[in-house]
Amino acid sequence: AYNRLNGDYVSADRRLATDILRGEWGFEGILMTDWFAAIDTVGGSGAGVDVEMPGGGPAYGPHLADAVRDGRVPAATLDAMATRIVMVLARLGLLDRTPGEEGNDVRPEHALLAIRAAAAAMVLLKNDPAGGGGDGPLLPLDPGTLSTVALVGPNAFRPQLMGGGSAALRPQYRRPPVDALREAMGPGVDVVTDRGGSIDRGATTMFVPLVAGPDGRGEPVLEVMDGRDGSGPIVHTGSLDQTRIVFGDAPEGSGSDGYSARLRGMLLAPVGGTYTFVMTQIAEARFVLDGDVVCDAFGIDLPRGESFFGSGSVPVSGTVRLAAGEAYPFELVLAAPPGLMGAVDLGVRLPEDDDPLASAVEAAAAADVAVVVVGTNDDWESEGVDRDTIDLPGRQDELIRRIVAANPRTVVVLNTGAPVHLPW
Repeated sequence: AYNRLNGDYVSADRRLATDILRGEWGFEGILMTDWFAAIDTVGGSGAGVDVEMPGGGPAYGPHLADAVRDGRVPAATLDAMATRIVMVLARLGLLDRTPGEEGNDVRPEHALLAIRAAAAAMVLLKNDPAGGGGDGPLLPLDPGTLSTVALVGPNAFRPQLMGGGSAALRPQYRRPPVDALREAMGPGVDVVTDRGGSIDRGATTMFVPLVAGPDGRGEPVLEVMDGRDGSGPIVHTGSLDQTRIVFGDAPEGSGSDGYSARLRGMLLAPVGGTYTFVMTQIAEARFVLDGDVVCDAFGIDLPRGESFFGSGSVPVSGTVRLAAGEAYPFELVLAAPPGLMGAVDLGVRLPEDDDPLASAVEAAAAADVAVVVVGTNDDWESEGVDRDTIDLPGRQDELIRRIVAANPRTVVVLNTGAPVHLPW
């Protein structure tokens, strides 16, 4: 961890790491730091901490080697650290295995089990029409009795599958509720949609399907080049489902001149109006949309802000007017010196009407049933950020009240990762 306990940093606390963990509790495994938590070469190794993560930091590596050579860290301490690492690798049978590419083995039966577990974990809080009407339970919805369903709410279009920071992994697929509901209702039911406002704390990273590959399909293409100017050979190609590029260390294949990365794709504008793009980064970055530079942080010494846990820059922003339904080519470029963590996050604030709730309420009033998907996102539930309220962010409570008043046959779906207040 990063904090002090009784005056000492826990990443260099021998009482915790050796006396209690290894002595009293009998732990025989590898002890590693949280990311960038190691700050003391002598203290950390002497405490019994074996590995500094993510590597290339201020404490171990060449710093530890120098400390052993000049006698500040006994060679026996280094032997003990290495022995513990090797013993764990031997117990797991990894010493005789050739390292391979990271991958996955997605089997249909595993996917089905995950879907069943997720469905079983949902909680039905209430199943009566608002106002205590005599129509009986509203769920499950029967497509045969419906002609129009209004689907509204910010999380209906960008499902929040995980939290922010280290609470996020890249999912196998990301399918918004709007697509699933349309499939479930079938061709005989018209599903009318409306976002009903935003819940973003600021500008939010763009995900598929707001962004797509260069041909308008799939995911944006990522290319990593040797050298900071982008002219070197490509050392890695792949794709990302979002406009956020993070390298914890210099990518394999990059040399002494650093590295660069380029994310290329199309931005698919869902509504017309003025879009605000906000970029934060570690190192240098640039965002180009339809041939024009919108956000530029090349050759600029920006002060640090709150992004990337205090390691990133203050935001750089730009605005562009886009037409609804149009696709615009974009490039997000990152350049970093050798050995340095490089990262860039590009967020967007979509255009909004003076009363973004009005059209959603109108759609709900005209429908047989309204489905409102509300909740939080990784702006509010994330690593390194505490919530100061359990209220739903934005105007979601007002949205629900107004929709229920317009159409008592309303289903409210909560997409949250923590408790929230339900005053309605």
